Amino acid sequence: MMSLSFPQKIWFEMHPERDCCDAFVQAEDGCLYAAVFITPAYIQRQMQLTEEMTRLQTEAEVPPVPYAVLDMAHIVVETMARETLEDAIYHLIAQDVFEGCFTRVCAEPTHNDDDSRFATQEMAAVVMHEVLRVESR
Repeated sequence: MMSLSFPQKIWFEMHPERDCCDAFVQAEDGCLYAAVFITPAYIQRQMQLTEEMTRLQTEAEVPPVPYAVLDMAHIVVETMARETLEDAIYHLIAQDVFEGCFTRVCAEPTHNDDDSRFATQEMAAVVMHEVLRVESR
């Protein structure tokens, strides 16, 4: 596993509810990394949505219950302040756990890559140029 020493660029795409954001980090070698930051309020909101959904299901044989299933790894922070997000990224790098939390987006995998944490450069280009309204550092 290659260690990221210092980000060249950082972008954040805040979700409308402001309790979740996508983060993209460009390494010195040009490779992009992506992750999702959430707050405890995001988890609470997901639990409320699930409970409301179960209430609407008239066929349910069990009482509604608030719960959340997170479909991918998220990084939980107290606030969505830019400084908090950047500091978290720098701490993950310093603790040498960054690549375990972020998905690497490179041109092609090497023989050491874990396929479950890999995305293509083409996908990153689409996300960066056509989907995100990025705020760069």
